[in-house]
Amino acid sequence: MKLIDRMRYIASPRILDLQPYKVDSSRYLVKLDAMENPHELPLSLREKWLALLNKTAVNRYPDPVCSELRGRLRQAMSLDRSVNMLFGNGSDEIINLLSLVASGGEGGSVLFPEPTFSVYRLSAEAHGLKVIGVPSSNEDFSCDMGTMLDVIEKKQPSLIFLASPNNPTGNSVDQESIIRLCAVADGLVILDEAYCKFAAVSHLKLLSEIDNLLIMQTFSKIGFAGIRLGVLFGANDWIELLDRVRMPYNVNALTQATAAFALDHWEHFQSIIDEIIAERETMMQFMVGLESIRVWPSDGNFILFRPHLMTSEHVHEELQNRDILIKNMSGAHPALQNCLRVTIGTEEENMLFRDRLIEIMGREGISRD
Repeated sequence: MKLIDRMRYIASPRILDLQPYKVDSSRYLVKLDAMENPHELPLSLREKWLALLNKTAVNRYPDPVCSELRGRLRQAMSLDRSVNMLFGNGSDEIINLLSLVASGGEGGSVLFPEPTFSVYRLSAEAHGLKVIGVPSSNEDFSCDMGTMLDVIEKKQPSLIFLASPNNPTGNSVDQESIIRLCAVADGLVILDEAYCKFAAVSHLKLLSEIDNLLIMQTFSKIGFAGIRLGVLFGANDWIELLDRVRMPYNVNALTQATAAFALDHWEHFQSIIDEIIAERETMMQFMVGLESIRVWPSDGNFILFRPHLMTSEHVHEELQNRDILIKNMSGAHPALQNCLRVTIGTEEENMLFRDRLIEIMGREGISRD
């Protein structure tokens, strides 16, 4: 039997046809492509962190339900007792668990506005769920709430993913719209708040009022992308249901200890978040002054833009030639044709990006107003 025939014997056509999540190589480059916090831990905190890890018993299995971390988060976020938590190896694992649970239900579909985080679609297709994409406004990428509500009422999908702020467009969804979506949905609404710290807005308080709302957050964007920790907040019954399909010991002991460490030193991380927000505003002011690009406002730690006179592939390549890596979004979705996304880095990285962008675009691209 040929190898391809063995693969067809083992895997379903939908798995064979899936396109994996692509990550560009960033070796030797200024990395502004993945919405990471660019600031490493200062030496004083790094020494405290390493001392904590040194006391972690790696010869033992980790706490299977993250008890200590769960308690720390509940206290830090002043969560109502009706709200519980599920922890995952990044938000990606949580998205996968949600799709797995929904894959055998009556709804059989996943809905989300587009363009948005590609893992929603990837996970849904991997589990054989029907994907319902609702186009956002082509002009400003805002969520077309009227169409969303109409489609939900007609299709009643099992899962509705809504990112606020949204990746890669940077726009947020207001609380009234979230409440309206939950009111018309028979299924679950999952609000992805991965970038909420940069918008200074979270909707966790709604969880004690709405029984079909779940909220995801992550430690990746605040400075710990390397530990891979996502958190899902929701009613006890939903968390217990998802816990049935969660693999045991999915969050390792070093990750649990590191997340608790971050909460204990939150003042440092909040100061870094404030710095990134300030840098975002400086970057936005610079970019809106360029006549040669279209730029969209952002509540996240990134900015989406589109060059007018050059292709995104050309700009992307020329930046790499100058040792800077950003994300080429062209091809990710028709609405993102010729778009690029740049992560907000350190002050020095942002200045370097601005200088290199001017080199590529030419001085004539700078507004003279």
